[in-house]
Amino acid sequence: MEEYPLHIALLESFYREGDEEPYAKYIRDRDALRERVVGSIYAGIDYSLFRGDIDGKAAVIYIKWLFDAYQQEVAERFRSGELKTSDQAAMEAEWRQFDTFTKDLRRLFYKEGQ
Repeated sequence: MEEYPLHIALLESFYREGDEEPYAKYIRDRDALRERVVGSIYAGIDYSLFRGDIDGKAAVIYIKWLFDAYQQEVAERFRSGELKTSDQAAMEAEWRQFDTFTKDLRRLFYKEGQ
């Protein structure tokens, strides 16, 4: 990342105060793309993979809620400057945390061995 400081600065500029107008357009485009991706992810779910003591459709709703909250928390840390894409160690730690998060979701919602 250090090889591309201008690119990183551009990405970080989305989260700086005073850039609300261009950021708003980016958010609209991102949200539209996210809706298409999320729609395809949740199409054709095999509910038999979920634990038997939790309704599969409810589990999907819970997982979406948790992902949305996680995403909002990370986005806020970017906006506040607490997390920067130029900090490679912090980004690697963030990816490790995300990996732990998804493993925890699997343990909470999926049958053993899934």
